[in-house]
Formats: sequence, structure tokens, C-alpha cells
Amino acid sequence: MSKPKMIGPYEVVKSIGRGSFGIVTAVKDENEKIFVIKELDISCMNNKEKMNVVNEIRCVLPLNSIAIFLEQYCLFIDLKCNNIFLDEKERAKIGDFGLAKFIEQTEQTNTLCGTIGYMAPEICKNINYSFPADIWSLGIILYELISLKPPFKSNNSNMLSVAQKICEDEPDPLPDSFSKDLINLCYWMLKKDWKDRPTIYDIISTDYIQDELQLFKREMLQERNSQI
Repeated sequence: MSKPKMIGPYEVVKSIGRGSFGIVTAVKDENEKIFVIKELDISCMNNKEKMNVVNEIRCVLPLNSIAIFLEQYCLFIDLKCNNIFLDEKERAKIGDFGLAKFIEQTEQTNTLCGTIGYMAPEICKNINYSFPADIWSLGIILYELISLKPPFKSNNSNMLSVAQKICEDEPDPLPDSFSKDLINLCYWMLKKDWKDRPTIYDIISTDYIQDELQLFKREMLQERNSQI
């Protein structure tokens, strides 16, 4: 009996499709869970296309790390780029839990704190808020990773002016060199009305994030087991 074809630790189930730069394959892990792997042939890409692939992967890394905590009902309140770090394996780590708190899924808080550029509109308006405020902050982080600039910034660095822009203005369009799925996800997270934003379950349920998140969790479990 021939050995099954493997891609890393995953057994190949079937080929799904082939594009200009690579192939898409259905695979399964040791627990028979199905994943989809996209393999890219960067030898066919120019330097700009190669950098876009690398940058898009880096943009997704913080989403995976933060999603695990939000699943546990941890409200961060002060999510921002300065609190996200990459370790030697380029895995995103959260570096400051000073304002974080665990609350019930339906609970709200009204603490006026955080960093103005990452505050959700409901915080700027000094009304009760909950997990959608963290989704907004995560959207700001994602926007900055994609565009390399903040979406809401005042020329005179006045906090009230920034807060007004957050509540009333729309951010500049994101560059189309990134995938539409990633860009649309970012815009979804930056909806002014908190009721229109995705929940963390909406985000991690998207095909785009699901594959990355499952691989991330598997990697973390393997590392934990190797330390036992």
C-alpha cells in the first residue's frame, strides 16, 4: 500500500484548483479535520508581488493571536499596535494587559480609557461599550498594518479632533494590492455602529481566517506538548 501524500504534517485529500501563482489543496490532520492549504510559487512573482504575500501573512498574525483571547470573553480596552509584538517565530504576542478585564458576553462597561487613535466611536461618545469596541481597535490595527498609516489622525494632534474624525469621518481607501477578503474584513470591523461590526465568531468563521487560525492553534498545541 502506497504512503499517502503529505504536506508538512497534513495528509492530502484532493487537489481543489490551480491558479497563476500556485495550487489549492484539501488536507486533513491526524484527527481527520479538513483544512485548505494554498501553496504559492513565488518564483513566478515579481518583487512587489512577493512582498504583498509576506505583508498579508503578517497582517493576519495579530488577528489569530487576539481571537483566542476574545473567545474567552477578555475585553482588552487598549488594543493598539504598540502592544502587539512578534516573537522569533513571527507569532503575534499581546504585551500589555493593564486595562484588560474578563466580563460576561452581554455585559458592558463605561470606563473612559485607552489610546485615542484606537478608541471606538462609542467610547469617544462616552457611552457604554463592550466587545465590539475591541473589534474596532483590532480593525484599526489591521488598517495600519495594511496602509502603514492610521485611519484617523488630526493635523494638530488634538484629541477632541481625532475623536470627532473617529465618529464622523470614513478612513481613506486601502490599497488594492491586498486581497479583497482582507480589505473587506477591515472595513467591516470599522463600522461606526457597533451593532454592524462582526463578532469575533464572525471573524474567525470566515474561510480567510479559519485556515490560518486552525494552523496557529495546532502549532501552539504542538509546542506546548513538546515542553511537557
